[in-house]
Amino acid sequence: MRVKKDPKMRQEVFLNAAQELFFSKGYESTSVQDILNQVGNDSASPSVFYYYFKSKEAIYQAVMERYADCYVQDMTALFQEDSRVIERLQKIASVFSQYLGAAGHVGEKGESGDTGRIYLDIKDRVTGRFIQVWAEFLKTELAMKYEEETAAFLCGGISELIRCYQKAGHIGEEDAEKLVEQIISFSCRILRIDPKEQTIYINSVSKKKASEAE
Repeated sequence: MRVKKDPKMRQEVFLNAAQELFFSKGYESTSVQDILNQVGNDSASPSVFYYYFKSKEAIYQAVMERYADCYVQDMTALFQEDSRVIERLQKIASVFSQYLGAAGHVGEKGESGDTGRIYLDIKDRVTGRFIQVWAEFLKTELAMKYEEETAAFLCGGISELIRCYQKAGHIGEEDAEKLVEQIISFSCRILRIDPKEQTIYINSVSKKKASEAE
């Protein structure tokens, strides 16, 4: 007897395949047939695809929405940790770098290329939600005034740092570490965190990594 597959699991298979293709080839260069080929099993028939998604645009939007949701959920969890502000900033910056690595191909062509749409879509979806996360953090943890304005400025600055990083095509591990340090430094200046504390913490992280590599 043939086992019937869970519809949600089958839908996830299509989303995973589509995300991999969109992030590696871009939107225009990916076809529905490419997605079917990527799935590559008996579920990969046009009828099954169109049962879940009306079009390539529909699955693209679903991929972007899922990606943005995961991004913001991971960030929100870090903001809610019970640890020093500088420690949370380091983890937050690392998650930025992690997600950047997943979509790092954007830097290969820049915003004018086919993949530029992906960068802009992620940015638009994430920034609005993330401003609210920052604002709550600034209000409850740091008792800052004008928390929403400050949050918007922080998100805009971090977004610009990432944009420059991607546009330059930096996708290596060392470049990612530099980006993390830049995000921490920028955030600390805006949040008025003691530069000495920032330097001590970054140095301690560097020493820890060097020790682990030996």
